[in-house]
Amino acid sequence: ACKYVSLEVEVEGGGGGEVVLALFAAVAPRTVENFWVLCGGEGGEGAPLASASRGALVGKTFHRVVPGFVVQSGGGAQSIYGARFADETFAVRHSEPGVLSMANGGPDTNGAQWFLTLAPAPHLDGKHVAFGALVRGAGEAVVDAVERVRGGRVAACTALPPA
Repeated sequence: ACKYVSLEVEVEGGGGGEVVLALFAAVAPRTVENFWVLCGGEGGEGAPLASASRGALVGKTFHRVVPGFVVQSGGGAQSIYGARFADETFAVRHSEPGVLSMANGGPDTNGAQWFLTLAPAPHLDGKHVAFGALVRGAGEAVVDAVERVRGGRVAACTALPPA
């Protein structure tokens, strides 16, 4: 089963819109729970920083934009589990544009930083926990705009109710 979040993204220089992400809860439940709570969702029972981290992705910039590769955000926040948490699974491949994955500084160093691929990136497989995907539609144009101008920010983040 998937969970869904909506990011309201402001593109640097003007414009923006909604980006909807599907979170693969059945594949990477701990990683999804972290992102879900960071987007404002309820949950995180037993996670030491869940309450303090709820909604922490709001206001975060896309601080790393590499055209043709990734757009990355989440800097300055920490996970609901503390500064870092372990890699959960490498089952989802970075096989296409729009894969949602955790940024890290090496094995077992996941926090709150995340990225969306802009192209297939198989060299990330086995190194970064992919746990979701961009839902095709209007959000693709927003991500393309962030890539094109190399900047933007998450103005709002909403954990969507189950369909």
